[in-house]
Amino acid sequence: MFATIKHLVEQKEKPKVDPLPMQKRTVNATISWESHKNKGLLYPKFQVMNGEIFPVCFIDENGVPTSLMLCVVMEHFHWTDSHHCVCTIQLVLDDAPEDKLLQKGNRFYLYHNYGFAATGTIS
Repeated sequence: MFATIKHLVEQKEKPKVDPLPMQKRTVNATISWESHKNKGLLYPKFQVMNGEIFPVCFIDENGVPTSLMLCVVMEHFHWTDSHHCVCTIQLVLDDAPEDKLLQKGNRFYLYHNYGFAATGTIS
């Protein structure tokens, strides 16, 4: 009898875990990488890996930041040449305002090794 009561108490105390976590929103972005002579990456087509995380800052049309520094995961690259690509991005943080930042036409700066690396536009 005590085993049955103990079993019921243990079942009640276990927190319920959602078996399917909410999927993060992904959007397409067009990226233009800085040239190496402007302190950009030497060969971004070969240096940027699928699933790599980059710090970004979203900006308005005048180049004024509209967000704090955030991190995005970049995947599914389609390169048009060695310094221009279209890829999917998604924000890393769960509490970042995705609906506000990931709107079509929004622009952002990407950084790599503490320096400016590229500009991007949500497409």
